[in-house]
Amino acid sequence: MKRLQRMLATILAVAIFLSAYPALAADAIGEAIEEPGMGEIVQKSADGSYELHRIVDDTDYLLPEDNYVNPLLQELLEAYKLDQASRLASGTKAFATQARVSASTRRSTSGLYTADSQKSAATYAAAQSIVMSVMTGLLHLNLYAAACIDAAVAVLGSSINRLMPVKAKTMVSYWYYDRIGSVKNSATGIWVGVVLCEKRLTFKHYWGSFYNTGGVVKQAKEDFNDHAYQAIKNQPSAHYTNDTWIKNTALNYYNNGLGMYHERGW
Repeated sequence: MKRLQRMLATILAVAIFLSAYPALAADAIGEAIEEPGMGEIVQKSADGSYELHRIVDDTDYLLPEDNYVNPLLQELLEAYKLDQASRLASGTKAFATQARVSASTRRSTSGLYTADSQKSAATYAAAQSIVMSVMTGLLHLNLYAAACIDAAVAVLGSSINRLMPVKAKTMVSYWYYDRIGSVKNSATGIWVGVVLCEKRLTFKHYWGSFYNTGGVVKQAKEDFNDHAYQAIKNQPSAHYTNDTWIKNTALNYYNNGLGMYHERGW
């Protein structure tokens, strides 16, 4: 009887504790469900747990960064095919003697990519000694996990219980730029894109999750992508800034029937 009373007392104590810290109750069952960030959705797994997943949708430019498909390339290809068909139908071999370089409007990823640094720590103090990276394998921008927690606390203007578990994550997003080399069809007077050079800028984002002093889980993200100079990696193609090369190459490819030329820096 006494053993049963002790068991009931223990169960009651745990229930009272978890009711005071509802987020911790979720952790007792499994990892607390995070709020989805930009470009992320919450999906229920087969085992009943919930996880964050990135959306993969080329209309939102949320493909893995190295498989990114530039929608402008397809547009230029279609216009080039129409021009070639017109030249063939007319029976005349129109040449181009004029070339120009234009820049497209900046295209930004509409979501965030989770980098390969995601860490958890039992306390804030432990997070101060855990090293994280942004874009490991491409560059080594190291920081301590506590930096992500500090960023989240600052963004929210919140208090933090330094004795409770914390989570940190580094994220990246991209800006894309294009420079197009076009030539003027001497017969139709239409400008045709022949050369496409791309550039990509990579930006960092810090995400942190923590318990405030009231026992409530808080999470926030700090962005560092307001200006181009904040980029942590700049990847222009080999000839991105060489307008003379772009124009000469456009004329050479067009007049010699070599098709289109496309290059990127990653």
